[in-house]
Amino acid sequence: MLAVRFSVFQEESPIIQEKEKNVPEAPAMSSLTLSNRLDELERLSAWLEEQGAALSLPPPLIMDLNLVLEEWVVNVISYAFDDEKEHLIDLRLGRSADKLIIEIEDGGKPFDPTSKADVDTSLPLEQRSIGGLGIHFIRSRMDDFTYRREGNRNLVTLVKVIAPERS
Repeated sequence: MLAVRFSVFQEESPIIQEKEKNVPEAPAMSSLTLSNRLDELERLSAWLEEQGAALSLPPPLIMDLNLVLEEWVVNVISYAFDDEKEHLIDLRLGRSADKLIIEIEDGGKPFDPTSKADVDTSLPLEQRSIGGLGIHFIRSRMDDFTYRREGNRNLVTLVKVIAPERS
């Protein structure tokens, strides 16, 4: 069974309300719901391309977003759930004048990526501990990376500062 939900709406998410109080109009949010299967990554990539074009994002930024979201979603699919049942992963994306805001929500085990220490990339590979490079990669590509737990849901918010659109 495949569950797909795609919509564009003007509703303000709590994150947008909190972070964008000084912006008179909240950005339109586009959403995508994926199942916890690796074959859904193709849909994620297509959605990002479509949203990138609609929001006039430069191709290098779209590529970075694709890599960041693929990294995060693969980790959710691989580690967040203890069973083989279908679980949904909700993504929301919106743009204000100078920020791109992405929210990823899942019902998996609690996991706060922001509490993890930075990886020491100066160490030789054989001296590094396993794991953490994905979080390091996301931190290096995004301007803000936050986590909160709401009820039984993980909510990760990624923010990328972008140049304002020229009129």
